[in-house]
Amino acid sequence: MKRLIIENLSADDLKIIISEAVEQGLKQKQDEDEFFNVQQASQYLKMPVTTLYDYTSNKKIPFHKKGKKLHFSKHELNAWMKTKKEKEVNHE
Repeated sequence: MKRLIIENLSADDLKIIISEAVEQGLKQKQDEDEFFNVQQASQYLKMPVTTLYDYTSNKKIPFHKKGKKLHFSKHELNAWMKTKKEKEVNHE
């Protein structure tokens, strides 16, 4: 964790800084908890729906199934994309 030394900062300025940090943290948490359906995940990943179905049937991508419907966690997709890119870089 970075150490921050604050000088000549008013109480109001400190309140604004804290409020903005809390708001940013809450937005990030909300984004992590967001779920997509197949069409939304396809758009988010810029991947054809058919490829997405192929990846799910071969368990190449994280997904959740409720009944017959597939759901994709934005947080899990981001982690998957990151590891996929890391693997591509390491294989070059």
